[in-house]
Amino acid sequence: MTADLIKLLKRLFKLAGFVLLPLSGIAYLIKGAAAMLALFSGGLLAVAGVALMAFSANYVFVKNGSAFVTIGIHFLKVFVTALAAWLFVRHESLLGVFFGIGYLLMVLAMTIYTRDLN
Repeated sequence: MTADLIKLLKRLFKLAGFVLLPLSGIAYLIKGAAAMLALFSGGLLAVAGVALMAFSANYVFVKNGSAFVTIGIHFLKVFVTALAAWLFVRHESLLGVFFGIGYLLMVLAMTIYTRDLN
């Protein structure tokens, strides 16, 4: 009786393994795809943020600080702060820290420049 019970349990565990292994493999594939998508979108956001910074800095230096630039700088502060925090928290990398430091230096340069204009 005990031997039959052990055989039955072994069969059940084998069956469970055949069912659970492919499911866990599919879960890992989905998790990997989600991580790649997050990394790709994070890269796109970083490129967009750098382009926006370059455009805004160029606009400040060329147009001598209009109301549009002031609004743009405030938008840029919120956008880049959120992006740096997201990169640091989501990807647990120093990319967000370096991006944030670069952003702070850019804002400091813009603030000094626009203060000299007025």
